[in-house]
Amino acid sequence: PLPSEPGPADYTLEVQPGGGFIIETGGRRLPLEAVLSYPDAGDNKLAAGPVDPTGEPGWKVATRELGGDAFEVVATGASYELRRTIRRLPGRIAVSDHFTNLTDEDLGIIIDNHLDAAQSPWQASWVAGYPEGVERKEACSPSTFVAWDDAGIGILPLDDVYVVQSVVYAKGDRAGARTEEFGLPAGGSYALEWAVYPCAVPDYYDFVNRVRNDEGRRVTVEGSFAFIPRTGVTKKHL
Repeated sequence: PLPSEPGPADYTLEVQPGGGFIIETGGRRLPLEAVLSYPDAGDNKLAAGPVDPTGEPGWKVATRELGGDAFEVVATGASYELRRTIRRLPGRIAVSDHFTNLTDEDLGIIIDNHLDAAQSPWQASWVAGYPEGVERKEACSPSTFVAWDDAGIGILPLDDVYVVQSVVYAKGDRAGARTEEFGLPAGGSYALEWAVYPCAVPDYYDFVNRVRNDEGRRVTVEGSFAFIPRTGVTKKHL
């Protein structure tokens, strides 16, 4: 018989004044932060600490508890407002980032949500399912998973726009998902949805199964299957 699946990892969630948050699990404190571009080639940040002062002038961040293991972050600059909702759920943290264009022109925003592992370097990684991958654009498997000897953590987009646009990566001391294609019309708004999975074991496929369970994608295929090579096929074979 197959061994039973491990349950969800125990973890704590600390939302920080700077708009980022810290996950503590397996004895590690892991910051989750965001870098958000603004017009004229600058970056605002949602920091896992105090408000970051290096962004555009007037960048403001406010956080509050909503109750029921939910939190809200409101970050406002000259060109856009971000309303972030963070929910602590069994086995995962669900994040909704609702952006609104405050200008009367089309607006593009480069968005990068990532784990900062500088203080806890990972020992293995899977990028879009590829072991030790660095960076990939894979709408069919848009996830990043990094692991230590006794635990792991996964990050993945969930809504259609973020899934299609996302570039997932694990390089240097950062692992995350970004989009360089996100845009809003004048006065428009949209919510990007994504999740973070603290895992009790360093098994990539445990992370995958947890996502499948939560998203209702775990199905049993009756019967066998075959891999058909794409090389060596000619018209005669067809």
